[in-house]
Amino acid sequence: MLQAVLVERCKLQAQVAKKEVPIYALVVAKNGPRMHEVQPNEMPPVVRDQSGKVVQEWDLIEKRGEVHGRAVPMEALMYALSSASLGRQLVDRTGLKRKYNFDLLWAPEDESEAQPKGVAPDAGLTGATRISIFAAVQEQLGLKLEATKDFVDALTIEHIERPTGN
Repeated sequence: MLQAVLVERCKLQAQVAKKEVPIYALVVAKNGPRMHEVQPNEMPPVVRDQSGKVVQEWDLIEKRGEVHGRAVPMEALMYALSSASLGRQLVDRTGLKRKYNFDLLWAPEDESEAQPKGVAPDAGLTGATRISIFAAVQEQLGLKLEATKDFVDALTIEHIERPTGN
């Protein structure tokens, strides 16, 4: 719907094409994954709403410099890692299809991003005693972030004008 409005009111002309860009590929490290693979009898109960629709199958908790997952699929781990300000798009090349339990702790790159006002600092490790996200992913998860290039979808805007009035 928004695309139609932009085309109509702003005369937007754009196309999606593949473009080679620097990425991080998440791969299995040399010694294999260190995450605990959740067995069917260990799965947490599925939470459903009143209509019976599944609203929660797994648990993912994200904090600054931390991600804790219980029965989490790789897609959710990828989402959490992509919000860690890596500076590049992240692509899953692990081939892992199961659900996993893990705890990942790292030192956020920008220590000036202090805790939100009014929130007490975490009682866990401080950023100064933690390792980089690259080292943490390898040591704690048994995965590796490899710098490489890949073709990804890129939106190219060919023409756009100021919107017309109502």
